[in-house]
Amino acid sequence: MDLISTIQQLRDSFVATKDNLIQKHPTWDKVKDSRLTLLSKCINVLNSTQLGLVHIQFNLNRKEWWNSIARSPIPDDYIQIYLNEFNMFIKLGFLQFLFSSIESSMRLIVKAIDSTACSGGTVEFKSIYSYLLSRLTLQKYESLLDLLRCIRNTIHNNGVYFHRSGNNETVIHNGTTYTFEIGKAVDFVNWQFLFALIPELLQMIIEIVESNEVSSITTIIDPFAK
Repeated sequence: MDLISTIQQLRDSFVATKDNLIQKHPTWDKVKDSRLTLLSKCINVLNSTQLGLVHIQFNLNRKEWWNSIARSPIPDDYIQIYLNEFNMFIKLGFLQFLFSSIESSMRLIVKAIDSTACSGGTVEFKSIYSYLLSRLTLQKYESLLDLLRCIRNTIHNNGVYFHRSGNNETVIHNGTTYTFEIGKAVDFVNWQFLFALIPELLQMIIEIVESNEVSSITTIIDPFAK
């Protein structure tokens, strides 16, 4: 299955999940409740990423399109560079915005559960999700977020892993060991790899917001919701 069809299916699964939650929890604010905006933000990221992949497939891969916008002919090797750079731009944007969507909502959920926990939800994100997953007995998802966190950290260094501790980090997720070495590039993060993580990420979101402790809270307003 091509990338565009894959991301369409992923997006549809998030939409279906959001619709189902709205039906199950009619008292939640459809626009402002962070248990729903978490899904809305992810849907927006998937939509924007799909648009980027469509642009790559149907425009950037066609010499005719480049000729239609260029003031003078663009050499093929330049086109390939532009295409590769745009693909990287879309991939990094996908990862950064998806991760940020999850992080911002998890912080709100932690504050709603206990306003004093994790310094009011302001500590580093690893402490946030470790606390939340432990409290909800969902520690099985910690390695997933560890993996995404380490991958996200490479964004700041053009795909090379660095950490202020100066230490390497190893994540074992679903039986596979991923090693992040200081000063070395991470070369396994392609579209297929990222998309393969999304269904598990969605299941984690469902189990968090549907947990008794989170779903029973009357309202969790997302201050960034419009």
